[in-house]
Amino acid sequence: MNNFRVGVVGCGRISDIYLKTCKKFDIIDIVSCASLDIEESRANARQYDIPKACTPDEIFADPEIDCVLNLTIPAAHAKISLAALEAGKHVYSEKPFVTSIEDGKKILSLAEAKGLYVGNAPDTFLGGRWQTCRKLMDDGVIGAPTGVATFVGTHGVERHNPNPDCLCNRSQTQTTFIGLCLRPGCRVLKITDTPKEKLDDLKNI
Repeated sequence: MNNFRVGVVGCGRISDIYLKTCKKFDIIDIVSCASLDIEESRANARQYDIPKACTPDEIFADPEIDCVLNLTIPAAHAKISLAALEAGKHVYSEKPFVTSIEDGKKILSLAEAKGLYVGNAPDTFLGGRWQTCRKLMDDGVIGAPTGVATFVGTHGVERHNPNPDCLCNRSQTQTTFIGLCLRPGCRVLKITDTPKEKLDDLKNI
């Protein structure tokens, strides 16, 4: 099996955990990294032994790159993902996937038309916490769920994001809030108000 050659666009703080994790998988080769700040790109390239620091356009134009890892700020996610797809590359994006439904539809339509894959950070609903909760429910450990409460305890995004201005746009903040707070609750509620005979059809929610 050939290694999957990946170009990273966006070398901010979130890139560290991605680049550390990618090094654990032999099948993934991070071959280049890019950002608006070329010095930031070069610093990441040195720290994580990435062969090339360049501009986003160079990554899009590189025929050897299979996939773009989109780690830009939320406002740029759609633009970068669409550019990567237009260049014939698969896309994996940090959350949120987009900041508007219209942009999301454009990305999915373009990917389908070009026969490409798009993905998005799944650490919330595919992470160990939610999968453990789901397994306890599926196994009947807690009985029949009758309700759910969701809480987010935080000191604010400034605690983990040194550049929180990208989250201050109202539509982006709403998107992030919905993704973090409401979706897990809706998943549980969708299960609890469904007739028992139909629960088996909800395995892939």
